[in-house]
Amino acid sequence: MQTIQLPYKKDDAGFDLVSFVSFVQSAEVRPIVIVYHGGGLVAGDAQTVPLAQIKYLAETLGFIVVSPNYRLAPQIIASKGALRDAFDVLEWAYTTLPIAIQEHGSFADPSMIVTMGHSSGASLALIMASATRPPKAILSFYSVLYISQPDSPVHTPYSGYDHLPPFVDTEEVQAALFHPLPNGQQLSAYPLPNPGTPPGLRILWHMSNRSKGTWIKQIEFGEDADPAALDPTTYLDRTTFPPVMMIQGEADDSPGSTRGETERFVRELQQKGGDVTLIPVAGAKHMFDMMLVPGQDGWEVIEKGLKFLYDHVQ
Repeated sequence: MQTIQLPYKKDDAGFDLVSFVSFVQSAEVRPIVIVYHGGGLVAGDAQTVPLAQIKYLAETLGFIVVSPNYRLAPQIIASKGALRDAFDVLEWAYTTLPIAIQEHGSFADPSMIVTMGHSSGASLALIMASATRPPKAILSFYSVLYISQPDSPVHTPYSGYDHLPPFVDTEEVQAALFHPLPNGQQLSAYPLPNPGTPPGLRILWHMSNRSKGTWIKQIEFGEDADPAALDPTTYLDRTTFPPVMMIQGEADDSPGSTRGETERFVRELQQKGGDVTLIPVAGAKHMFDMMLVPGQDGWEVIEKGLKFLYDHVQ
């Protein structure tokens, strides 16, 4: 497998936004999967996506795997940054990627595109059902749901980060988070910490907002705020979803990503006539799949989801 970086658009200051494109060089025409990383729309990058999943998609299933960086809140509100970039990279995969990838000895089939994601990235993957040219299928790992509803648990205090020291939100912190970089570039990559390493400023700020129930207000604000646009449930009444598989940890207590919320979304999508499958994972918490590799207990669930995507591009 080889991985290259290809620009798919420019930010508001004219800097490239890139996708990491992974593939096995072949004369065969390959399907495309776009994988949106998690991180609460404020952190993470293309390399947040588990490498084992990318390798399985590219090497075993024969996909061209596109993992985009997208602009991170709060330097730009999420509906105008991450969400817009998510739509744009999908359109880029339809129009430009098949040409660009030929220069690297491979061939992509733009009629066979699927999407997947993790946590907030899974929400982006689901929302792509509303694109002008939607994907053939969508795989969701513990997506964040119902955030546009006032009684959603994302708007209430959460004790999951109580072990962290209090976060002091100073003017300097606000300037570092909300302002573009000195050259005007909009941040599109902030690596998540490795296990056992302390989280950086942006991660601590995000965890603090999650603890206070203010996450959505901090990433979607001002006169252009549109939190409903970030919520996959908004599209249930206005979009015909392609086949969907949702993989959900039964012990996931992350607000917006609990089993109860996923089960509710599945019921409502089924009531709309949607083809949706829920795969519950006993004892699994949020981000349970990040470190799993083939051969380990639990990988079979991930493999089932990835094969689900493959089945819909045959």
